[in-house]
Amino acid sequence: LPQCDWARNARAAGQGELSRGRRRTGVEIHEVQDPRLREAVMRAFPTQVPGGATFFVRLGLVERADPAQFAAAADRVAVFELRG
Repeated sequence: LPQCDWARNARAAGQGELSRGRRRTGVEIHEVQDPRLREAVMRAFPTQVPGGATFFVRLGLVERADPAQFAAAADRVAVFELRG
């Protein structure tokens, strides 16, 4: 979903805020351009974030929460690095 609103907003802002409970942390947002790094991040995603992986399946970006399928989808999704 590289052209969805949240991805456009993240690119434009270049910064954001993560919150957990009452704790908030400012972060810089950088889009990952290196295809190998994007693939590595996506390959790890279904193991690291199983709930998020289910969302990708429901959207139809992958057929199942399989690391190889996620790696293959790396060029069809927005991947960002958060620094803070």
